[in-house]
Amino acid sequence: MDRRKSFDKLKSALLATEILGYPRPVLPCLLDSDASDISVGAVLSQTINGIEKPIAFFYKVLNEAQRNYCPTRRELLAVVLSLQHFWNYLLGAKVILRTVTIA
Repeated sequence: MDRRKSFDKLKSALLATEILGYPRPVLPCLLDSDASDISVGAVLSQTINGIEKPIAFFYKVLNEAQRNYCPTRRELLAVVLSLQHFWNYLLGAKVILRTVTIA
């Protein structure tokens, strides 16, 4: 299978209704963020009926100045940008933030 078909198959699977959950305002939100040398990303999810379900995804390519940040600051930037991106889901909700920094 060529790369384009693989990418399209993965994209379809991630967007399938049985994969993504609908946000439930009464449940805590789980926010997983991560940073690489060139980008940051996050997944917003909730545990629904004992199963962790993704609600939405976030991704942003870093500009040249942000790429010069140390790994810890890039991880913190990923947290800040993902909180800003998902603010409408998180406002008034309990948020559990999960991120990893390797020193």
